[in-house]
Amino acid sequence: MANPSQTVAPVQSAVATVVAMIGGRPAVEVVETLTGIGFASAKAEMSMEAGASALAVCDANLYDFVKGLPYAEFMLVRDAVTTGHVDAGRSVQAAGKAWERQVRRMVNELEFIYPKQAEGAAPAMAAKRAAALAVLAAKSDAELAADKVAALAVGDKKSLGAAAALASEQERRAKPELDKADEGRAALMKAVQARAAELRKAKTVIADGLLHAMLGAGKA
Repeated sequence: MANPSQTVAPVQSAVATVVAMIGGRPAVEVVETLTGIGFASAKAEMSMEAGASALAVCDANLYDFVKGLPYAEFMLVRDAVTTGHVDAGRSVQAAGKAWERQVRRMVNELEFIYPKQAEGAAPAMAAKRAAALAVLAAKSDAELAADKVAALAVGDKKSLGAAAALASEQERRAKPELDKADEGRAALMKAVQARAAELRKAKTVIADGLLHAMLGAGKA
């Protein structure tokens, strides 16, 4: 008979505690990170929804201006709208692309009919544009920069248009170097990803140290 004064050790359960796992890690370790992702995603989506609503209002307002306009007046509207984009911080090329997207939305959603050019106007405009580009191409980089500063200082519509054309020429000249640098970044990223994958597979202390060193270098 057992002595009532003796302490009886509790019987250990034969059933192990089940720990929820996510990607090989205990769920409790990553829940906070995942919750943060959800929160940030919700904020981003709400911003997108608000932006889409504001953009629809802009499209409707612009449609009220351009519907029924002849081509020449339509292009004056384009100049004004793209100047607004540049004032907001976009490049001339990005402003032109934004205008094209806005016109497409008006065509698809508001049944806007794109105005036609007068017969024979297209070749004349193309020749005029080619002549203007040739003048810009003949300028040195320093001349382009100085002319743009001077045009922006004047600030009227004609000068802002000239500044936009100068900026476009600067972007055209810079594009090959920028593209080359971007290609280099893409190649470097692939190499880093491949090396990181190799180190992860190694599962050694040295490999872990190298991974941390790569992360530290990226933050420097």
